[in-house]
Amino acid sequence: MKASRILTTDEVRQVLANLPQGNPRTVFRLATGCGLRASEIAQLEMRDIVLGIQKPVINVRNEIAKKRHGGEVPLWYDAGTLLDIEKHWSMRTFDQSAEPDSPFVQGITGTFVDRRTIHRWWKEALVPIGPYRQGQVRLHDGRHTSISHLLRVRSLPEVRDFARHSNISVTSRYIHPVVVDDGAVGTVF
Repeated sequence: MKASRILTTDEVRQVLANLPQGNPRTVFRLATGCGLRASEIAQLEMRDIVLGIQKPVINVRNEIAKKRHGGEVPLWYDAGTLLDIEKHWSMRTFDQSAEPDSPFVQGITGTFVDRRTIHRWWKEALVPIGPYRQGQVRLHDGRHTSISHLLRVRSLPEVRDFARHSNISVTSRYIHPVVVDDGAVGTVF
């Protein structure tokens, strides 16, 4: 993993400042705020988003997780991510009458989307940071971004659980000296 592929806090903010609500923003938040992989994003169902509790989570089911390492991904680690996921969930629930087994991120036809579509939405989200970075930073680097930035504000065991790594040594590979603390309190991004 190259540290140069990690989005900086400023780049994340730049993307979010220029990205309206919709599938590209939701995909961006699920990757950079929740550390989800493309296949996990594509297969999320409405019932996997657990809101209305003190510490909201995304339930990544074992059948969609890499190596069957499912589990709960905290949504409450970043207030902006939680707000965007709540907005998307509300839009799907109230405006589109989504059922519990409906896709959380849906395509034009109202069905689950494939990984290629998720990757396309990721690239659309990155337009504000310019073509060079847009071509350099892959969707999976959104996961790396999330984990790397969380290591500034959460313990290694907490981040291991967030990332659903079976071994803490895998998580420790995400510690980068290039990730600089911007001094903000209470948020990751």
